[in-house]
Amino acid sequence: MAARVRGPHFVARALGDGSTAAIVRDGRAALGNSLIVDLGDDALVFDAGLTPVGGPS
Repeated sequence: MAARVRGPHFVARALGDGSTAAIVRDGRAALGNSLIVDLGDDALVFDAGLTPVGGPS
C-alpha cells in the first residue's frame, strides 16, 4: 500500500516493502494499532484493534 489510507478509526502508513501499519486515531473506537504484511498470494495481519467497531473501516 503506497498511498496513505484514512478511515474514521485509523490512518494506514506504509512501513516498507509490503508492510503497512494501521495507526489508531486519538479518541476513536479502536484502542490498539495493527500491522498488515503482504506475503504475495497471502497477507498476514496482526490485529490489536481490541474493538469490533474499528474493523469495518
